[in-house]
Amino acid sequence: MNVETLGCEKGRRNAWMLAVLMWLLMLQNPLERFSHSFAYMDELVALAGMLLGGYVVFIVDKGRYIKDHLEVWIPLTLFVAAGLLGNLVYRYQPLKCVAVDLFTNLKFFAAISLGYFLFRRTPWDSLQKVIVPNANAAVILLFCLFLA
Repeated sequence: MNVETLGCEKGRRNAWMLAVLMWLLMLQNPLERFSHSFAYMDELVALAGMLLGGYVVFIVDKGRYIKDHLEVWIPLTLFVAAGLLGNLVYRYQPLKCVAVDLFTNLKFFAAISLGYFLFRRTPWDSLQKVIVPNANAAVILLFCLFLA
């Protein structure tokens, strides 16, 4: 096996991992009927995104200035600061409630960062060969469920 073949295998594995993650998140509510642990799937994805993002930014990149990271961190920091500043000044809610709301608002961004940091080095061709058929199947399934 040469290096190019190994890279292709890793890309295919990453693409299937993304497809499984996509299906699990899409079918989270029906899966909860079988096991209540699926109720925390989106929180686990968000937490993994926060941990992986922190690891890459602070450990791998050693906190160095990287333009791509700053383009995300500056608006996100302003978003968090605006939300926290109102609570710190006026004290409308207990800090525990604010922390839960903050995590809920940041879940979306954390899930995106998980995808970015996991798949940023995966070749687009590998992702496209697996994700496009899975996305098409998901759309057809959801459309049939909508009609039913």
